Amino acid sequence: MQTVESMEDYYGIINRCKAGLGRLGTNNYMFPKALERYVRLKRMYYEEIGQGLIFYLDEERYYQAYYYLAEHADASDFAIGKKDKPILLQHIYKENAKNRLFRYAEQSLRKSGFERKSVSRHAVLEQPEKIYGTLERSMRGIQKLFDQEGFVYQCVSGQQLSDVLAFRAQIREIPYYQIPYFTRDELLEEACAGRLCCITDSAGHIAAARHLIVDGQKAYGWVGVQEAYKKRYGMAVVFLYHALQYVQENNIWMCSWVERENTDSIQYHERIGSVWTGHLKDEWILGE
Repeated sequence: MQTVESMEDYYGIINRCKAGLGRLGTNNYMFPKALERYVRLKRMYYEEIGQGLIFYLDEERYYQAYYYLAEHADASDFAIGKKDKPILLQHIYKENAKNRLFRYAEQSLRKSGFERKSVSRHAVLEQPEKIYGTLERSMRGIQKLFDQEGFVYQCVSGQQLSDVLAFRAQIREIPYYQIPYFTRDELLEEACAGRLCCITDSAGHIAAARHLIVDGQKAYGWVGVQEAYKKRYGMAVVFLYHALQYVQENNIWMCSWVERENTDSIQYHERIGSVWTGHLKDEWILGE
């Protein structure tokens, strides 16, 4: 793999490939600003393959891969080899309308040893103000319980960051390949902006945490609650309440990717008013 040194370098690599192979298809859906960040951090690499290019974003515990392939490519010409850490490759598409490129790529991914880990449905919360109003009526009771038990909701401080990251690493429901890389300084900026928050218990230990990750005009992210606190304290409600407050103030959409087989999560999203957009995401992993 070779390092992409600049955005000019990035576009030049693609244009040279296009000049030799013609029109290219890709699974890259990222905004230029997001790609520029990886270039700046020296975390974008590339390699040439028979019918195109593979770009790799270093997410610390794994690489995320994006390909640019000639539209006439043959499955025998497309292969991705194992690296020094697992590789994640995603396809996002309209349900029942997966294009020829993705279908072809899947054949090659299987030949390369990739395993499809999940298929997720995309949801958007279209009326955040509606569920926000409902939750607002519950917050007084939850805050009273928090005061009684010594729980505190707060933005993550520099002193708490290592503990929050350790807590995140042990959340069983969040696979490591669904956690994007942030530097320590970036995480502290996320906290200052109100997007990285936690709840501490009476001893100051991390009881729960949430990261609301904004991508363009959409917000995703993760939430984790210690097992002992899941059922009666309303911590997930507190995080949702503050997240809804944030998306409304900043005029962005609250979105989710929900595994197609996760009935509980599907029912939860439908209960709060999320609407399925009809888009699916396949997650393929190599090298676990």
